[in-house]
Amino acid sequence: LLGAGDTSYTTVSPGLEKIQGKIRYVITLDADTRLPLDTAKKLIGTLAHPLHRAVVDRKRGVVVKGYGLIQPRIGIGIESAHQSLFTRLFAGSGGIDPYTTAVSDVYQDLFGEGIFTGKGIYDLQVFHELLTDAIPEGCVLSHDLLEGSYLRTGLATDIELLDGYPGSYAAFAARQHRWVRGDWQLLPWLGRRVRDRQGRVVANPLSSLSKWKIFDNLRRSAVPIGQLALIFLGLAWLPGHPLVWLGLALLPYFLSPLAGLVRGLMVLRPGQAWREEGKAFLQGLLLTAFLPHQAWLALDAIARTLYRLLVSRRHLLEWVTAAEVERSLKNDLPGFVRRMQGAVFLGVILIALTAWMRPGSLAWASALGIAWVFSPWLGYQTSRPLKRRPEPLEEEDVRLIRRLARRTWAYYEDFANEENNYLPPDNYQLDPPNGLAYRTSPTNIGFLLMAVAAARDFGFITTSDLIHRLRRTLATIEKLETWRGHLFNWYHTKTLEPLRPLFISTVDSGNLAGYLLVVARAVAEYRQQPLWGRELLLGLRDTHQLAFPGEDFPWPDFAGKAGSLPPEPFRQWLQGLKERMPAETPWQRKFHR
Repeated sequence: LLGAGDTSYTTVSPGLEKIQGKIRYVITLDADTRLPLDTAKKLIGTLAHPLHRAVVDRKRGVVVKGYGLIQPRIGIGIESAHQSLFTRLFAGSGGIDPYTTAVSDVYQDLFGEGIFTGKGIYDLQVFHELLTDAIPEGCVLSHDLLEGSYLRTGLATDIELLDGYPGSYAAFAARQHRWVRGDWQLLPWLGRRVRDRQGRVVANPLSSLSKWKIFDNLRRSAVPIGQLALIFLGLAWLPGHPLVWLGLALLPYFLSPLAGLVRGLMVLRPGQAWREEGKAFLQGLLLTAFLPHQAWLALDAIARTLYRLLVSRRHLLEWVTAAEVERSLKNDLPGFVRRMQGAVFLGVILIALTAWMRPGSLAWASALGIAWVFSPWLGYQTSRPLKRRPEPLEEEDVRLIRRLARRTWAYYEDFANEENNYLPPDNYQLDPPNGLAYRTSPTNIGFLLMAVAAARDFGFITTSDLIHRLRRTLATIEKLETWRGHLFNWYHTKTLEPLRPLFISTVDSGNLAGYLLVVARAVAEYRQQPLWGRELLLGLRDTHQLAFPGEDFPWPDFAGKAGSLPPEPFRQWLQGLKERMPAETPWQRKFHR
């Protein structure tokens, strides 16, 4: 990237070689990471800010002021968060909230630097200068924390990337195992001296804070092992009531939801407070069931890493991509039993050990042990892909929605008229009685086009009416003054003059473009459908219910459940119906039209 020709790097995109040597910043992402619109610009602007410019201590080989790397906030993609019950409980709601700005982070708030998690932007020159010869080859699996410690990471929580989340507990556990191995391979950087790429022993340049971050990761990985040991000792041997030890062991899972529930009960109704914290309690229960497997994984990862790091010096870079893990794992019950057999074994041991050493605690040990024995089944059930079954609406709900749709269509039917050049006014104000606002925007115009297509779907208008209305509105759009093809944000509906101050809203332009695509697809579908379909009768029924409340709609004898209506019988029936019905109220006159 800096223009060196003696590397194994090859360019995939044509033309990239033209900018080699001119690249200043690199944005690094995972394969399943999404970069929302304008996020790259925000990352570049944040790192390029003069107050954030990296100040390098060349003697130590680290950034001591400013930042060489910016880590954005990482959210979970909405599709990823709804793959299974497991992801619904553990991945949060998913999606991006553009109206949420900064969130708090202890390291950034207290010490002015965050933790790099592998997705962000870094200064290429600083990265190359500090890390080219700093790290031995073939011994670092999780390089993110180490790179962030050398380059000094700034956490920008008002910039958000969307990441994937493991779709099953099995994939989640495999990722945890790899992360623990990677964390423990950073053990040498807790000492005073480390080896560089050339094998020389040099002074460890990492700050005390960076060493604490590494140590904190090691501590966190050992927590499940400590929890499991405390449960065994508390139920089978330690003095005092077993519930005390059990509560201490499981407190990390339930402290936050308990505090949230108490806080919620003070300001919310009990039912609402439980709904707010119910997911966290379910998460705690699942973590309790998965605890022996988590401890087993952590112990295996730690022991495996220490052996490879201190004895064999092999397989230190053993790694499989998240996508490959998802593809290779079989999420069937036998697969979960095979992977979690250690948890089943520990559940049986807990019950047997407690029955032998402290029979009075057997009830608690049995409840917990049975949950551990059945943890593979829980992992399997919560990891099954969610099937989205559409819930049919009740007939009364359908009629209510159709009546609301008919009332909504009446707004466009009445006001997108010749007086307004077949454009929709922005609003009609009743109180105070200001009446119509004779202005419209690209979004309003898009709403009108969508309303016309929806009216055809509901049967409020015919296909001929749809074409006629679309032609008139599109003809008006052609007359509007534009800037480089973009409509201005506001126009007077009577004069078609753009309203000052003149400006372009890219949001409105995007809305209109999206609505035009939808309407174009709708028109293409209508070409394949009958001109006189049964939906016209449903639309007439909706108007009839508003025009003549309480009266039954007189269905014609020729009305089937699908297909086209016979044109001549339909015209005769409709004419006879209009002759029998009064036309006194506005809705009755709409029915006659």
